[in-house]
Amino acid sequence: MRPLLLLFLAFLALSSESVPSFVSPRAFAATGEIRPVSKQDKILAKAFREGASEFRATCSGKVIRKLSDDTIGSRHQRFIIRLSSGQTLLIVHNIDLSKRVKSLRLGNRIKTRGEYIWNHQGGLIHYTHRDPAGIQPSGWIRYKGKTYR
Repeated sequence: MRPLLLLFLAFLALSSESVPSFVSPRAFAATGEIRPVSKQDKILAKAFREGASEFRATCSGKVIRKLSDDTIGSRHQRFIIRLSSGQTLLIVHNIDLSKRVKSLRLGNRIKTRGEYIWNHQGGLIHYTHRDPAGIQPSGWIRYKGKTYR
């Protein structure tokens, strides 16, 4: 089965038609399938491909990994979500300015709004809280019916 997948991916690379622009190349290569995605997932996939950064984004995904808190400077709760497109995003939630997302479980879905920053793994979302200075637009995380700002 694996040689067939590699052959198919090589065919796609050589053909005039490639993977549709709304699908993350990493997601396609990892699964070998194209999944329907939301408008926001398409925007984030394009930003990832083009290396775009520093824009407000709303997205939802499944929690696939919980990481230790970042405790250097402001404290941040960190976890990774997978969008329906297959793209992954690191969520970096400031717990000095907002409450920690309680009872976060692998496999559960969250929705978030914040600032997208490009990186090689799919990107990250931060500013998922209110800006005390009022300069940045407010962000949030919604999980199990509760909104964390």
